[in-house]
Amino acid sequence: MSEQFPGDAAPNDPRHEYVTLCPDVVQTGSLQNALQEVADSACGELAVELTSSPGRRCAAAQMEGDGRSANALMALNERSFSVECWANGGHMASGSTQDLSEVAGALHSWSRVPRIRELVPQWPFLRTWELAEAHERGEAVPVRWRRLRTAAARTPDTALHELVEAAFEQERLRVLSPGRSMYRPTFSRRAAPPICHDLPGAKPIGNGRYRVRFTDGRLREVDSAAEAVAAIIEGLPDDAVHEPEARCGWGIEVGNSGHHLKRGVGEHSGFRPDLRERSGARRPVEFLRRTASGRTPGWSTCASRGACC
Repeated sequence: MSEQFPGDAAPNDPRHEYVTLCPDVVQTGSLQNALQEVADSACGELAVELTSSPGRRCAAAQMEGDGRSANALMALNERSFSVECWANGGHMASGSTQDLSEVAGALHSWSRVPRIRELVPQWPFLRTWELAEAHERGEAVPVRWRRLRTAAARTPDTALHELVEAAFEQERLRVLSPGRSMYRPTFSRRAAPPICHDLPGAKPIGNGRYRVRFTDGRLREVDSAAEAVAAIIEGLPDDAVHEPEARCGWGIEVGNSGHHLKRGVGEHSGFRPDLRERSGARRPVEFLRRTASGRTPGWSTCASRGACC
């Protein structure tokens, strides 16, 4: 079979749309192949996979392992590769770049660096946010409460604000992870997916009244936020306690269930609580980065930056 060059992609070939802007990707056949070639030429320690979405087989790729994952996607109308980093169901970082070597390097680093705050300085095209870092510190629940209270205080719906404040005053609810579904505060044992949906909640229905929904489908209308919160607490199951969050694959138990949710796969798989013990002594993380000359990417260590597994 003769070798097919970028300009030879047939008009009905999905890769044809990327010929002009991303000939290096089209040449290899897919973004997964292109990233794998870049990684293999540098070190070969990164396994890039195809995504589970058939419509994006040539334009998307992913990396998964030990509770972490990263997705890479090729833009259609410009040369731009977006990267999304996930850990145990939590969205940790995102960004875009025109450089394939930076994409491969970010994926490689994310599979090895212990914290998101150490990944972003290595790859400045990525950005992170407060809640992602709070997940890593195991402080997502208090951060989510603060954000919910701030948002409720800004809403013109004083009944919602009163409900949120009344719930925050109760220790049994304050230890749970809060959320919001339209005008209804929600509660979960965990701050990261899989989110619990088996706990009661309430919402304002006007004229200072609230409707409490229990997990068995029962509804109860009450006359104040305090009564609504009391009904929620009454309806909590005995096991409605906060589950500790996994800290991005550092060998910390993921809740009481001992499993995590793999982003994009839609299934649970066993977490490896012995990962940190088997990793041995602290060792420098290697990551892919462009050389100063802009030529072939090389591998260098970031031990001097204090990043280690």
